[in-house]
Order: sequence, then structure tokens, then C-alpha cells
Amino acid sequence: MRSFGPYRVVRHLGSGGMGSVWLAEEGAPARRWVALKLLDLVPEGAAPAWRLARERLALGRMNHPNIAQVYDAGLTPDGHSYMAMEFIEGPSITAFAAQHALAPRERVALMPPVCDAVQHAHQRGVIHRDLKPSNVLVRGTATQPDPVVIDFGIAAALDARGGGNRPRGASAARALALGTPEYASPEQLGGDADVDGRADVYSLGALLFELLTERAPIQDARLADAPAAELRRLVTRLGVPAPSRVRAEQRQAPAADLDWEALDRVTLQALEKAPDQRYPAPRALADDLRRWLAGRLVAARDPARRGRGLWRWRLPWG
Repeated sequence: MRSFGPYRVVRHLGSGGMGSVWLAEEGAPARRWVALKLLDLVPEGAAPAWRLARERLALGRMNHPNIAQVYDAGLTPDGHSYMAMEFIEGPSITAFAAQHALAPRERVALMPPVCDAVQHAHQRGVIHRDLKPSNVLVRGTATQPDPVVIDFGIAAALDARGGGNRPRGASAARALALGTPEYASPEQLGGDADVDGRADVYSLGALLFELLTERAPIQDARLADAPAAELRRLVTRLGVPAPSRVRAEQRQAPAADLDWEALDRVTLQALEKAPDQRYPAPRALADDLRRWLAGRLVAARDPARRGRGLWRWRLPWG
């Protein structure tokens, strides 16, 4: 078994576009299990090492029960960047919902804590930029689930000066276009320089959509092979159906006691193509989901009635 500093690698947990994640045991003085993220072998100072350093700095500012804690990060003598994170033992949020056959209301109830975690990050100047099912794990039981957001690997610190939402550093512009096309906002895929926290609101909407329908909101085979320049145009042009409509097409009987019309409005507002038509912050989405869960009127309006003057919300960086 390999070792990286005080970390003894035990077994492979998964792989992604930037490298792999391993279960490791940390020796003295902590003596704990960690999730060790190893990036592919790169020259020191290359983009993955930059992202790792940025992730370490960003997550060091956060302390939230629904965000995986980062313990350490560094570069091995042979050129591997690594990060040691809190080991979250649990499936992805969508796998958890499927394994426990959660009802629609129970699936919706998973989302407010996730929104709260992302809001916490935004208030500390960090956008996740890659929210998707595999980056939200759930520990606990079906009756007491505990979702945790992991992997801020492409998070970029927001610059509170000179514009309010531009990431610092010359390499930051390259990170803006990263993400997963099925869950990333059009402006992020387009590489806009002024991507802000509303990009994460879009991704939260995509998570909610998939929890309700068991499919991503955007499904098109061209997403896998489209060049970066075409992704924004493609995602912007493709419409997102109402979750209730997808469920009807899947022949899933609607629960008679649920207000699906309101839930459709909430989901689709989070997934608006234009940032200024979405919820302005994760907290606003969480508030509407909690209203829906409590049987109260939601703030989301029908798409045809939305306008620029609907939301008056002070963004955490403004």
C-alpha cells in the first residue's frame, strides 16, 4: 500500500476527471479515516495543483455541518497533488433516495440542508461550480438523513473588490468553464467572467429535478462531445420540462396530497436559463422549499409572469 506523508492508502473509492479518491488512514496524532484525493501526475504549478491550493484555502474558511471538512493538502515529491478530507460514508443523494424508495416529499426534504450549505459557502466567498449528485453524499438513515456537500475542487474565491464576483488569479478564468454539462448553468458553460452564486442555484435546481424525476433536466447525447464553445448554446436552447410532466410520462402516479403545480414552479425557477430570473441565492430556494413542505404558498411564479422586479434580495457579496 502506498503512503503519502501520514496517510496510508487502503482502498479505491472512485475516479473523476482530475484524478482519484482513496480511503486512507491518517497516523499520529489524529488517527482517523480520511478521503484522500490524488490528482493526476502534473508538473508543479500546473492548473490541477492551483485548483488544489485554491480548494484548500477556500474550504479552510468554511465550517458547516453539511460541508465535508478539509484537513490537509499538499504536493508529494513525485508530483502528485493530494487533499485529505473528511470521509463521508454514504451514497450520493440520488442513490440514497432510490435505495430507500423515498417518497417525493422526503426527496424534497433532502434539499434545504444542501442549499444551506451552499449558502454558507457563498457568504464566505466560494462558489462550488460542480454541484451534482455524486458531490452530495448522504449519511444517516431514511428517517434521519444527513446530506453533505463534498469536493469544492473547482470552487473559485469571489473577489469582493472590483466587481464583486470575479475569481482571483490569472488561472481562474480557465476554471469558469469547468463543471458537468447536465448540471452546469449556461453562463458557466459559456465561460462568462462574471459567473456568480446563481450558477450554483441552477445546479441545485438540477439536483432537485433529478431527485423528483430520476433523470437530469437536460438530456442530449451531444453534451458529451460538444466543444466548450457550443455547450452554452446547446444548453440554452434545450428546454426543461416540468417535473410533474416527466413523472406522468414515466407513468408515476402523482401523490394526491402534494401541490405539484407549486413544486414545478419552484424547480423551474431555479433552472431558468437567465441568472436574473432564478432565485438570487440558495437561501431563497431553501425558503421556498420549506414553504412548500409546510403547505404554504411559495414565492415562485409561473414563468410567463416573472419579471426583473420580482426579487429584491441582497446577495451575500453585494
